[in-house]
Amino acid sequence: MAVDYSRRAADYDRAALREIARVAHRVVVATSDMATRRLGILEEAFPSLLAIDRDRFPSIPAILDALKAAGFRGAVVDKRAYARRLTTEEQLDRVRHRYLSTFDLLPPGEYERGLRFLEAEMPRRYRDGFEITAQFTFVGATK
Repeated sequence: MAVDYSRRAADYDRAALREIARVAHRVVVATSDMATRRLGILEEAFPSLLAIDRDRFPSIPAILDALKAAGFRGAVVDKRAYARRLTTEEQLDRVRHRYLSTFDLLPPGEYERGLRFLEAEMPRRYRDGFEITAQFTFVGATK
């Protein structure tokens, strides 16, 4: 069973995990740890992006609390690094195609201003390519 963790409400988190607990004995939540997430030049281009995501996605402690409340025990948190190298044009295309759902939630005009900023700055700063580094956090538990 997959759970969309893009809704902020703690009640939703708890309700979703209670439903999983009803039908499964193990659960793994894959997410980004919003407390440590960094987006590099995207943070410059879209100053509201991280704040919006931090409001939308539960923190790791909130996920752990919701798992416990749903009856899961023995939670394990595992962080995995991720790195990917793209050309500047490939990264710009990803942004143009709004690869992050949060782009649709930015304040009016911020996406357009940010895209213009990236189109000007990325070729200047990242002539040899753009490296994405991130970390995924997996939280697993059993009943």
